[in-house]
Amino acid sequence: MGQGVVKSTAEAITAITNMKNTINGGLLENITSFIAYGDSLNADNFAGAKADEFYSEWPQTKTALNTAVERLNEMSNDVLTVNTNIQGAGGNPV
Repeated sequence: MGQGVVKSTAEAITAITNMKNTINGGLLENITSFIAYGDSLNADNFAGAKADEFYSEWPQTKTALNTAVERLNEMSNDVLTVNTNIQGAGGNPV
């Protein structure tokens, strides 16, 4: 895209709206629930070679999921703000 081009097409607005709706429609809650389920596993209720594999990988996976939740929140807010600013600057759909 060239320098100085400012636009937000109907397709962009739809994509942004759908992203926001997906995030607000349960995606973050599902990831948070998934993390809680992972945290609930312990040697009393999940044991064996594959469980050991899970326990060794879980800390990194949990960190990545928490980071994803943070980034999705930020991205959702950022893209909505950018679109609003573009619309306000006269970059209405073409």
